[in-house]
Amino acid sequence: MFHSRMSRSIAAPPRAVWEVVSDPATWHIWGPIIADVDYDGERLRQGSRGEVLLIPGIWVPFEITSLRNLPDAQWTWRVGHLPGASHRVRADPKRRGHTEVSFAHPGWFPGYLAGTWLALRQLEQAVLGG
Repeated sequence: MFHSRMSRSIAAPPRAVWEVVSDPATWHIWGPIIADVDYDGERLRQGSRGEVLLIPGIWVPFEITSLRNLPDAQWTWRVGHLPGASHRVRADPKRRGHTEVSFAHPGWFPGYLAGTWLALRQLEQAVLGG
């Protein structure tokens, strides 16, 4: 189902990365098109719903469609009526002490690549405090 995927290795433990990826209150920090989130709860739950304020100022409903916790954590969502990205966090099998984060999209669109690259970079900065 997913057609484009991008990964980044972050010099932090998986739990620290998952804390940021799975906390809707942080999405606006690392998600380049998310300005705000309205979500009832601190952590994601499968089937839970909320709204994201997308840039340029449009509120769109979302639903968490799947959720799996560490050690191989992943969550996917539906944004509006469209399938959204998959967000995966696991210990990097190639780099000890690092975490591999990958985002996958259910289609291929050039904008996904630039947005995903920026999101992964901003996520790393959020996790490492920079």
